[in-house]
Amino acid sequence: MHIHILTASFGNGHNQAAFLLKKTAIAHKDTVSVYHPLETTAPSLYKMSKKVYGGLLFSFPEAWRKLVLAKNPSSLSAVITTLSRLYQKSIEKALQADLVLSVHPLLTALAAEVKKRKQLSIPLYSVATDYWTSPLASHPFVNGVFVSEIEDTKWAREDQDVFPAGIPVEIGEKHVTKKECCLKNGWDPKKPLLLVSGGGEGIFPYRKVGEELKKLKIPSTIVMLSGTSRWKFDTTSYQHDIHMLPFTDCFTEYLHAADLLISKAGGMTMTEAVLCEVPILVYSPLPGHEEHNARCLTNRQAAFWAKTPLEIKQKTEELLLHPLEIERAKRRLRHIKKKNSAEIIISIAKFHALQAVLPSQVHGKYRDSHE
Repeated sequence: MHIHILTASFGNGHNQAAFLLKKTAIAHKDTVSVYHPLETTAPSLYKMSKKVYGGLLFSFPEAWRKLVLAKNPSSLSAVITTLSRLYQKSIEKALQADLVLSVHPLLTALAAEVKKRKQLSIPLYSVATDYWTSPLASHPFVNGVFVSEIEDTKWAREDQDVFPAGIPVEIGEKHVTKKECCLKNGWDPKKPLLLVSGGGEGIFPYRKVGEELKKLKIPSTIVMLSGTSRWKFDTTSYQHDIHMLPFTDCFTEYLHAADLLISKAGGMTMTEAVLCEVPILVYSPLPGHEEHNARCLTNRQAAFWAKTPLEIKQKTEELLLHPLEIERAKRRLRHIKKKNSAEIIISIAKFHALQAVLPSQVHGKYRDSHE
């Protein structure tokens, strides 16, 4: 089967999901191509849109929240129609496959609009990279939606298939103990290891978090992963070992060793933490989708949410001083984690696509033979 995957790199999570789905489909002996229509069709417009996106997040969060959480997708229909015409050629090319998976809600809506306009029968599926599904995925020409295993799907249309297959993330087995990880990096293995991560783009109030963690009464190793962003922070501390690290390929290894992850609520990062059974303290999630992630996980008691800087210190100390609460958090994470999501998504999508396409093909052949 020939599979096309649509992605956009506003955050690295979408591309991570696309890469894993591609890898999984290739293992199934399928041919796969990944498309980046937003970046390749109009690079300048794409760069500008990223700046607008960042500006809305920080300067007008309420406006972005209303835009993202619009319950009625028709309110965005004019924008979707305009953009779908702008990117029509590249999306039409991406739709020339046996089935199409989209890991970005905007691309899902644009592909569905082009599919509708050109009256194409290609099976199109939305794959969630968050614990929340955008209303854009409810487009009538989207055949199915893959969602996280704990998402409330009351929003789904009656004629649309929803599959709770989990978020496509790959986490290898734990090969290095916390002690080995710490000794390898020159950290004290006897101290709690606190991992602070703000995602690949580094959009996170690191300084504010760092200053609060400096006030902790329990001597700790604090590892701050800055992603691709560059900023300075005074790491000197009387009782804590504080390290600032840029983007690293060792994130999973650090995650396996960590006693606590402090992060905004990026869908892929949250899923990695769930799979590693690392207690999560959410702080400063991005407006809209990440707030939904935080809400979904905290409602399941699978994460804790610090709403103020002071609560970062308070909740971290509470967890470190009560190991039983840490173990309870890990147990709750075990209950919601879902392994092999990419495998499940590819298998279901292929089966569902065949069910959708074969009847029309058989009907067409029968009709042609009687004309």
